[in-house]
Amino acid sequence: MVENLNLSFGPHLAFLQPELTNLKRFGVPRDGGYVGPPESIANNSVIFCFGLSYEWSFETEITSQVKNTRFIAFDPTVSFGIFVIEVLKSFKHLFNFGDNESAYRRFRVFGYRLKVVKNYVFSFYFQRNQHVKKWVKGKKVNLKNCISIAEIFFEFGKDKEIILKIDIEGDEFELLEELLKLGQISAVRSLFIEFHDLDLNWQKFSEIVHKLKETHSLVHLHLPNMRTDLTEYGVPKFLEMTFIKSGLLNTKNGHRDSLPVVDVDFRNRPECPDFKVKFQ
Repeated sequence: MVENLNLSFGPHLAFLQPELTNLKRFGVPRDGGYVGPPESIANNSVIFCFGLSYEWSFETEITSQVKNTRFIAFDPTVSFGIFVIEVLKSFKHLFNFGDNESAYRRFRVFGYRLKVVKNYVFSFYFQRNQHVKKWVKGKKVNLKNCISIAEIFFEFGKDKEIILKIDIEGDEFELLEELLKLGQISAVRSLFIEFHDLDLNWQKFSEIVHKLKETHSLVHLHLPNMRTDLTEYGVPKFLEMTFIKSGLLNTKNGHRDSLPVVDVDFRNRPECPDFKVKFQ
């Protein structure tokens, strides 16, 4: 059995303590799923997904449960063609008997990549969802493969409840700074985000979270266990957080004093130690 890593968050980390409210998981019980209160979603919504990669169960679960809701993914690093090529490569690899990799492992990889293609076709060809193959930038740039946050909100977010999911490997700081500067964060009903490289961006991170909490409530914090080394501030280099617009919560009972949250939080990597947090 893999033991937990026990952490104690003192007063200097009090700004990371989530409010105590009912929570639900959206998406898979591993990396790719996110946690928030039922009030974080609503009818007539649009989910802006910044960073698609190979996993969008968070988006598909919400759109399957909520009326008149779709998601728009922004990610130029993947496409239907790329997924098909990976299927063909993994199929060819099935017959590479001289490889040290087990046949079971090769079949698993092939099955997974085939499933990704099936999910992509179902999500983007048979439903109203959209995949925009562009990089999302904070400010407008004159490049065909880029789109600014302001352009996205103007073109796709009119008269909609906006749900924002951000997992873009460190570029989240620039986007959030621009959202806050323009005041567009007020249009966001809920924000599901993974912060990266906190050892390099702690000051930015702290300022952004404090600014977000002026308009939104922090309702969930998860410490991904992909890496167990800590920053000098006593937190991991990655954090998953959920914010919901202030005033939308139906139940508020103070603040949560420990993490993870039973039945909604899962290890990103089941084979690795997990973080267990106590707030002082």
